[in-house]
Amino acid sequence: NSLNNSLILDYVNFLIHGLNRSSLIMDYVNSLIHGLNNNSLILDYVNSLIHGLNNNSLILDYVNPLFYGLNNNSLILDYVNPLFYGLNNNSLTLDYVNSLIHGLNNNSLILDYVNSLIHGLNNNSLILDYVNSRIHGLNNNSLILDYVNSLIHGLNRNSLIMDYVNSLFYGLNNNSLILDYVNSLFYGLNNNSLILDYVNPLFYGLNNNSLILGYVNSLIHGLNRNSLIMDYVNSLFYIWTQ
Repeated sequence: NSLNNSLILDYVNFLIHGLNRSSLIMDYVNSLIHGLNNNSLILDYVNSLIHGLNNNSLILDYVNPLFYGLNNNSLILDYVNPLFYGLNNNSLTLDYVNSLIHGLNNNSLILDYVNSLIHGLNNNSLILDYVNSRIHGLNNNSLILDYVNSLIHGLNRNSLIMDYVNSLFYGLNNNSLILDYVNSLFYGLNNNSLILDYVNPLFYGLNNNSLILGYVNSLIHGLNRNSLIMDYVNSLFYIWTQ
């Protein structure tokens, strides 16, 4: 009888103004009775009720972590905002909800992922691979951040990118050779057999020596793919295999 605070008054106001008595409202009433703290997260939830969020599985997933005690940090608020502004209820969002519930750390990598969700990255297998890699613990180093940026800025999903993603997941060392390869990807090297020949020796462990760096520089600076280059590539492969 003594729960006379602003949260109760908000509840009275939306009762008077005719919100339907659905299971979502009943869950809210139960939470009031059982003592959820009156913090900004709850008020945001009340506002969302008043402004008519649909009673779908996405909302119920949001309600459950509220009741079970997710901390009121900036990561949760970032999750609330895209809910209010209409993110579609697709598998990508559900994966994000699950990751929230299971405790991903609130670091810059997560915030970049939230921003990409809000700004509409397509729900394709490349994004799902990225989500899985985050959930399973890729280190937050500059190589990963470069990969996130490339996702946000729209690298095409071709076999070259998939090879790069696979190499990230399987642990290529973050050395200057890899960074040169990343730069060449971002700056638009064509996906031709010459590039694929370059990718394969990277994945199979060529040493980072001056011969390789010379080959990388020639790729980045645009040597034409003529018979002379092919002779150079063939000679490189011949030396590597000896």
